[in-house]
Amino acid sequence: MTKSTQSKSILSSTSSYSIDTDPNILQGQASNPDQSVWVSASAGSGKTKVLTERIIRLMLPTRDDISGCPAHKILALTFTKAGANEMALRIHKILGEWATMPEEKLHTALDTLLGYPPSTQQLEKARQLFAQVLDVPGGMKIMTIHSFCQSILGRFPLEAGISPHFKPLEDGDAAIFLNKARDHVIAQAYKEDRTTDIARAVHNISNILNQDDFTDTIKKVVGERKQLRDLINEHFDLNGLYEAICQAFNIPAGKTEEEILHDAVHDDILPINNLKKAVDILMTSSTNDVKAAQKIADWIILPLKQRIDNFSLYCDVFFKTDGDIRANFITKKIAEAHPDIDNIIQAEAIRIIDTVNKLKSVKTATATRDILLLGQAILTEFEHLKAEKYALDFDDMILKTLDLLKGKSAIIAKNNLAHNMTDWVRFKLDQGIDHILVDEAQDTNPEQWEIIEALCNDFFDGEARDNISGNQNMERTLFVVGDKKQSIFGFRRAAPKKFDDMKEFFKQKIRQSNKKFEDINFQTSFRSCHAVLSLVDAVFESPEMRADIDNNPIQHRAFHDQRAGMVELWPVFEQPEGEEYDPWTPPVEVIDTASSAAQMANFVAEQIDQWIGTKWIPSKNRVAQAGDIMILM
Repeated sequence: MTKSTQSKSILSSTSSYSIDTDPNILQGQASNPDQSVWVSASAGSGKTKVLTERIIRLMLPTRDDISGCPAHKILALTFTKAGANEMALRIHKILGEWATMPEEKLHTALDTLLGYPPSTQQLEKARQLFAQVLDVPGGMKIMTIHSFCQSILGRFPLEAGISPHFKPLEDGDAAIFLNKARDHVIAQAYKEDRTTDIARAVHNISNILNQDDFTDTIKKVVGERKQLRDLINEHFDLNGLYEAICQAFNIPAGKTEEEILHDAVHDDILPINNLKKAVDILMTSSTNDVKAAQKIADWIILPLKQRIDNFSLYCDVFFKTDGDIRANFITKKIAEAHPDIDNIIQAEAIRIIDTVNKLKSVKTATATRDILLLGQAILTEFEHLKAEKYALDFDDMILKTLDLLKGKSAIIAKNNLAHNMTDWVRFKLDQGIDHILVDEAQDTNPEQWEIIEALCNDFFDGEARDNISGNQNMERTLFVVGDKKQSIFGFRRAAPKKFDDMKEFFKQKIRQSNKKFEDINFQTSFRSCHAVLSLVDAVFESPEMRADIDNNPIQHRAFHDQRAGMVELWPVFEQPEGEEYDPWTPPVEVIDTASSAAQMANFVAEQIDQWIGTKWIPSKNRVAQAGDIMILM
């Protein structure tokens, strides 16, 4: 393909790409700064390269020699600090090389990047970019979304209703504050001795969860603080929420487990005559039937309170350990002689199932109410402890930035200035951003997407803003890249479906503004080989496996399709069970109990040790060295 033909392909390419499309053309299309692009990029398909190239192309003059975007007006949001550092290092490396590169080599480098021969203005600008990027106050805006929110709150602390001297908390520090809040609430509850709702909630939950499970559950509740507050402020208070849960379970609110059991086993409800009839007949049957009959007989003659206390023993007569009704409850001979006995047994088993389900519903509704009650109390104390130190954790920075951009900040709402203040803040931010790039978008949660959406709210309708900036020809763009198959932060509410939902939202918004939007899929891997990629395709071959990822068949292609490859299925390492020991035994012996993770680590280390210096690598025509091995987790 000639350079002119390649250039034409890049500029005229549409969204209908096949797996056989030259990946270099797709990468050129994705890095094209004249349009907004949404990229689904599989692992090893060159997304970091494309992100880097797009940022550089944004800063270069256009083909028509229109000035490029100033470095400080580009915002690149990544998921990790390591990702941000990697992108910044790549940009500095390329621009540093351009600054001192011979003319001919620079011409070739720009030709490859742009897809067409560079102009004199582009060559001159390429030489200047390294110095200009270094001169950007604070460096280029390549950062995590938490860092970006921190920078916004640092610019507008009063508007956000926080101290100008706020202190960002790392996860470890935030955990210390949360543990203090938890301990304070529990200590207060024990002093109250079940005289308050909080004290009763602590007592109830302590019978269900151990300390570690309780701590994990509270962390999840605190992590969902926005949803909890929105639910309580906009729809229910906690009592109303509890009543709604009970209504969904079709149980009366306030009903206790003991009351459910009382309603199920008292004499007016219990089919005592039928049960006695069944007992008399079963006593003439097999040994197992006699045992079951004796348990029923012993239980139905108990006083009501003892029937309630021993209900689980009564259930054992009718059910197996897995909860299913016992098959062949009576012998064939007895069943033929007394056909009504089976109906009696089955009817009682079904009645017990209904009672057990009601008990589960009551327990679930009550536990949910108590967890949310404790969660709200601990969250309140957590906020109080942070406020004393002017501290904000990562979630605070996200939520306070979102409130600021939506006019919900305490200071704005208090002074009834939501419209003007919010518009002013967004206007000031809008003046400093011409292009937004989002990396690892599959792990972006709903609140983070709302921030990106707020930043882009007037992004594609910027006539007034363009007139102010004096650049009538400026195209403002959004670039998003992610891979739904690599979404691993579901515990932070990242969801593959949200990736698709936001793509459709921005596609409609951008195209309604008569601007360009491309949807591109990177399926060619420059890192992996056919053997590995075919395994990935096989894993996602069934519709059930890819239900949450893609409706269409997933296909990958190895760019180096002639490279050898092999897939090994390694053993699963199980967590060893803790050995019982006498707690009074003196600690004089080292007991080696390697966790499953440690076992796996040792196995990997031993495998690598065997490869280095012995395993032949055909593509390099030598044996393996340490630098040839990459571990992806």
